[in-house]
Amino acid sequence: PAMIRSYASNDREYLQQLFNTSNKFLFFILIAIGVPLISEMYDILNIWLGDFSEEMVLFSRMIIVYVIILAMHNPITIIMHASGKVKYYHLISESVMMVCFPLSWILFLFNMPSYTVLVSMISVSAIAHVVRMFCLKHYHQDFSIYRYILSFVIPSVVITILTCGLTYLVHESIDNPLPRFVVVFIFCPVLLSVLMYCLGLSSFEKAIIKKVVHHIIKK
Repeated sequence: PAMIRSYASNDREYLQQLFNTSNKFLFFILIAIGVPLISEMYDILNIWLGDFSEEMVLFSRMIIVYVIILAMHNPITIIMHASGKVKYYHLISESVMMVCFPLSWILFLFNMPSYTVLVSMISVSAIAHVVRMFCLKHYHQDFSIYRYILSFVIPSVVITILTCGLTYLVHESIDNPLPRFVVVFIFCPVLLSVLMYCLGLSSFEKAIIKKVVHHIIKK
């Protein structure tokens, strides 16, 4: 709602800040959930199903990656809906997404493995995200792709790599599945929160967090 109000009031600078902030919090929340699930997927499936193949572990992990990429379209779509320029936006972006089906079919013709479907889904979804960014730039001239990369993409990549690497070390250092499961699901969100606050947030976003925390404490 705040992004829509900012667009309606023509407050482009505040809209850019809200856009970057919503991307960061959405991405980091999904990473905080997704990384522990990916790390402990074998044990999760073992508890849930008992009997499963190694391929199913890979499929489950890749689905999580796909869902995270897909969810990152939402802030862009909100601004496009606020602008009313939805016809060509959805026509272009969804046309790119539909490439997944013929691409998977072609890959299967060359006897590629079954997980190729998910590889094509992830790849096409990532390409569609780039296309959506350029659509946003086309209809919203004040939007800065350079600023988006500098303030969101680069910090997010660095934080994700650090989170995945340290979570993997914790996973490998504990042999017992149950304690490892508990430690990973506590360690990863805490680590991500610290890295996000120190490396990923601007002064504007830190002020928002402080305001929310202060409001909670005051209650």
